[in-house]
Amino acid sequence: MKLSFNDLNTSFSDPKIDVMNFLNEIANKFPNAISFAPGRPLEKLFEVETSLDYLKDYLEYRNVNNSRSDYENYNSIGQYGPTKGIINDILKILVKKDFAIDANSTDFIVTTGCQEAMFLCLICLCSQPNDIVFISDPAYIGFSGAAKILGIDIVPIPNDELGINLDALVDCYKSAISKNRIPRLLYIAPDYANPTGLTMSDERRKDLIKITKELNILIVEDHAYNYFSYSEKKLYPLRSFKSNENIIYIGSFSKSIYPSLRLGFIITSQEIISPNGKKIKLADEFSKAKSFLTVNTSQLSQAIVGGIIVRNNFSLKNYTTHKFNILKNNRNIMLAMLDYFFPRDELWCKDISWNEPEGGFFINIKLPFNILESDIETSANLFNVIWTPMSYFYLEKNISSEIRLSFSYVTEEEIKNGIRFLSDFIKYKLSTN
Repeated sequence: MKLSFNDLNTSFSDPKIDVMNFLNEIANKFPNAISFAPGRPLEKLFEVETSLDYLKDYLEYRNVNNSRSDYENYNSIGQYGPTKGIINDILKILVKKDFAIDANSTDFIVTTGCQEAMFLCLICLCSQPNDIVFISDPAYIGFSGAAKILGIDIVPIPNDELGINLDALVDCYKSAISKNRIPRLLYIAPDYANPTGLTMSDERRKDLIKITKELNILIVEDHAYNYFSYSEKKLYPLRSFKSNENIIYIGSFSKSIYPSLRLGFIITSQEIISPNGKKIKLADEFSKAKSFLTVNTSQLSQAIVGGIIVRNNFSLKNYTTHKFNILKNNRNIMLAMLDYFFPRDELWCKDISWNEPEGGFFINIKLPFNILESDIETSANLFNVIWTPMSYFYLEKNISSEIRLSFSYVTEEEIKNGIRFLSDFIKYKLSTN
């Protein structure tokens, strides 16, 4: 049988579907270049070698049947498990202690990474041809990419300096309704968002919840960088607010522990009324879809994470302190190097600017010229530094004058050299424009 490209999912023709692979593979493509491209944590901060030690903590917390041998108890973790997860009660205590989120253990679905959580939200809640989703723009490509693959239409909502623009949100809603389109979800990361680094103010959060409730839109709140607040300002997730009936919270352990565990989770406390008038938990409906997507999330990964949480007294704040300090130091060094290599009092730097994020993994730079696709290879091959064009994260913008720098996957020395190399590349571009 011969296949043509037309036989594939039509979303594959969208160049932005390749962005996830770019972010995962760019460092391998240019191994000699310093990479500010991927938003991944540094391997030296992982505890892979000692991970299995945490299984004992998990089993002891479960107070397993002492008549069974250790061999049997450990091997039970290798079995298929409940679709919704085996550490839901542990996660309930964690999010309450660390983020002031109240939830029942039955409100949790443990997922195979946060990416599965995004797919489940889209699969379960956007089933009709006229359903659409709103996404703050620019935003993490994982949610918009999943929507495109599923054939769900996306409407970008622009950001301003305080986060998602609420006037634009209302305007887009009115426009959608006038065209018989139904906005079902709004995807947003209110804290240290990828890729912008934006953090939404408490006042904007309250207004956002109020408006979306009036418009009957569910918010999917992505909270990936929750342990990395370098200003050490206490931020409260949308899901922790008292008026949270329309918030679906998705979390991940990729940044706080390590990515290859592939462990995320959803908190959804909403209930729906079935055709026979019976109340049904939305989380239980999610689990039906999950049972056909990944069957269940690895019990081994869940037990490792559960054991880490139990051993650390149901909080990951102290556990992530070492990572926090390194990342904060990396951010500070990168900001200092930007100040040094792009002196604000020099004429050639007058149209170059960057943000100073209070948390997360990323810094954005605005440049006085548009970034082309070919610039990535030029920068890597001639100047030994890689970065990510911000155009990759916009839904409709294919060219941008902004780039994203990640400080999470580099050493101090690489930051110092890499920013110097970046200044050389930018000088080169300015001289050739």
